[in-house]
Amino acid sequence: MKILTINQTDITQIGGINFSIKRVMEELVKRGHECRVVSINPGNLVNEENINGVNIIRIKSPMSKHLYGLSPGMAQFLNKNLGKSLKPDITHIHGHRTLLAPEVAYLLGKKHLRFVFSPHYDRLGYRTFAGKYLIGWYKPIASWIYKWAEAIVTNSEWSTNLLMQDFGISGDKIQIIHHGVDSISSFLNLFRFGDQCEIILTKIKDEAIAGHIARG
Repeated sequence: MKILTINQTDITQIGGINFSIKRVMEELVKRGHECRVVSINPGNLVNEENINGVNIIRIKSPMSKHLYGLSPGMAQFLNKNLGKSLKPDITHIHGHRTLLAPEVAYLLGKKHLRFVFSPHYDRLGYRTFAGKYLIGWYKPIASWIYKWAEAIVTNSEWSTNLLMQDFGISGDKIQIIHHGVDSISSFLNLFRFGDQCEIILTKIKDEAIAGHIARG
């Protein structure tokens, strides 16, 4: 399968969403899928490279940071290449917080291409003074994505309930896919902060499962 992923930030940068996309794409490549990630070039990174089998394309779009993520460069690239050099079986759009997601959703819709959407939505992110007012006009725009998407992907029941409450999305359209880890040993190395981190493990069929994680 040919999978196209669209993300605002580059997946080689630090960040939970970036790391998640990178790991999922790498695992899909191992399973024989063709994976491409298209994002905004954060600076002077190369326009295109291959990392562990994942084709990364970076679009120069200096104006997007002044337009709440709206990217003329991304629009130009997709209009030029979708259906030609880019022929995805499915597109996965990430990120609710900028105008890039509705922009890409609109462009895909014009070409009758299917997509799924991972909003990574957190209502708490809009508690700032500006956020309280901006979310009011952004919600109707964001609602387009939820309406057009083939499916909505969240990582928890909590996120699912927020989307249903704030955007009136049917639960039937939402797929919950929990985050995972490669192994418990790598997970412990990643989150070991001495006495500041509490990890409670349980055992299921002789396999260690992380049941609770908290910082002190």
